[in-house]
Amino acid sequence: MSTPGLKKLVIENLRGSVKPFSIPFEKGKKLTIIYGENATGKSTICDALEFLGKGKIGSLENRGLGKTNRYWHSVGKTSADINVTFETTNSTCCAKLGKTDVIVIPPELRPKVEVLRRGQILSLIEATPGDRYEEIKRFIDVSGVEASEASLRQLIGDLVKNREVAVARVQENHDSINQFWETAGKQGKDAFYWAEVETKRDINVDDAEIKALGKLRSAYQRLTEYPSRLKKLNKH
Repeated sequence: MSTPGLKKLVIENLRGSVKPFSIPFEKGKKLTIIYGENATGKSTICDALEFLGKGKIGSLENRGLGKTNRYWHSVGKTSADINVTFETTNSTCCAKLGKTDVIVIPPELRPKVEVLRRGQILSLIEATPGDRYEEIKRFIDVSGVEASEASLRQLIGDLVKNREVAVARVQENHDSINQFWETAGKQGKDAFYWAEVETKRDINVDDAEIKALGKLRSAYQRLTEYPSRLKKLNKH
């Protein structure tokens, strides 16, 4: 499934946006670069994206301000005036500050946002090679790898279950062959040898034996009737 393209970001009364302004994104581009002089609003744009995607403003954190949401709105505005709207080619969502948390409408369209700030870049540069991944891992999309791993785990699980079922079936067949072999008088050196010999027997011979047994059974039934018939004749 393709990712929808970015269309527009609208920021109202958040941090440096003393008046509403919008940023249109160039259609069909996968990379957008925003540049400008100091105090021209670059940090406010990052704050707006983080406000929308993560419900916070990271530029104010770790500055000894405590809970920072009282500093999020522009000068002369209130928290209720903050609004960030994000448009893509097929959807629109907006974020506002509620009593305690950021509310995104509709919540299922909240974008995934990660911001790499100056302090984090410095930590990345200064970190040892083995620790650098910890600094950037949230920017690496491994969803495809995770999905493949999940599919592989499911496949392995299915194969294990199928193997267990197959082993159980083999054991059942083994037990059945042994039971038939014992019923047949344990002919041959073992059950499997006997079973192999039995599979090679001519079926027509068995049919002839079955017919002969049927005739013998009928004759036996007739013979069992003779004593009662003889007894009746003697009475007369």
